Amino acid sequence: MSRLVALNILKASLIKKEYANLLLRKELKTLKEVDRFFVTELVNGCLRNFDLLEFQFKGFYSKRPAMEMRIVLAMMAYEKYYLKHDNYILGSEYPKLVKKGQADFVIAMLKKMSDELSFSIEPHINYSMPLWLYMLFKAQYPENYEKILANFLCRPSVFYRLNHSRCSYDDLKDITVLNEDSFCAQKSLINTSEFKKGYYYVQDFHSALIYHYLDLQDNDSLLDMCSAPGTKLFNCLDQGLKIKAFANDIHAHRLELVKKGAKHLGFLDIEYMNIDAVKIADLYPETFDKILLDAPCSGLGVLKRKSDLKYHLTSADLDDIIKVQTALLDSAAIALKKGVDLFMRPAHSIARKMKNKLLPF
Repeated sequence: MSRLVALNILKASLIKKEYANLLLRKELKTLKEVDRFFVTELVNGCLRNFDLLEFQFKGFYSKRPAMEMRIVLAMMAYEKYYLKHDNYILGSEYPKLVKKGQADFVIAMLKKMSDELSFSIEPHINYSMPLWLYMLFKAQYPENYEKILANFLCRPSVFYRLNHSRCSYDDLKDITVLNEDSFCAQKSLINTSEFKKGYYYVQDFHSALIYHYLDLQDNDSLLDMCSAPGTKLFNCLDQGLKIKAFANDIHAHRLELVKKGAKHLGFLDIEYMNIDAVKIADLYPETFDKILLDAPCSGLGVLKRKSDLKYHLTSADLDDIIKVQTALLDSAAIALKKGVDLFMRPAHSIARKMKNKLLPF
């Protein structure tokens, strides 16, 4: 059952271009707790290493199988090489995932697999990175690209952000404190009573640091232009300051996520806006003391968490994203009050200077 769930998620992601993290969130609810970790690991592990997993079968067949079969073989290879599961288990379980008449092919592939993981002479395959993206990283980060690409293959850690308005570290046990705001733990804390009470929430360690750069003061008006899911805004509201906060998102259903999260955590004094952020300049010129803009991006900076993005993106997508980011920065610069934060005033020119020079993470 669990392998079939993983297969269906991988098919939807790699064939239909759906987002694996959203599919996992939905499907894991149908599984027993003991199976949730296995499915999550199998799906994310295959997405992180798909090209290298496929390479294990190179030369074993004259005609490349259909994508569904390639996914089945990749799953089998991940279990063998990364999870160290016995061939007996694999030979018993994986023929069940294919159509009648294909089971013998799966068994034949399993028997031909070497005992150890094999690597290609083509480095982009070893990093399971599409060639065009590999070349882009290499060109833009010539000194660090290998370290960056290797990091994308690592299993990501889960970080939590303390909700100071609800609790302190003295209220929590069995955690590792990283700084005044963030911590991690040896096991998942998602289903704990403390999590359900809004004592903390999941947020990347680096994302939780952003609010420091806003230099917030009492009575500041703060606009979060592209707010959903709202965690960076919640960080700002958790400082004990009197802030007039505005949360905007172009998508109504995503704005609902911000509202739901704010209610759960106790941040109730927020005004919500559901408009195209590019139009904020016309509607609210020189209005806000501080603006938080987490602009839509390629997602390449979080490939460790969302590995399927590298199979969804094209180079044309990056060009389109830069145009959107430039327009949003233009809008933010106009909506910012004059003389409040002058080093941010020329922000609208940053995207133009960066165009074709840096990845729009």
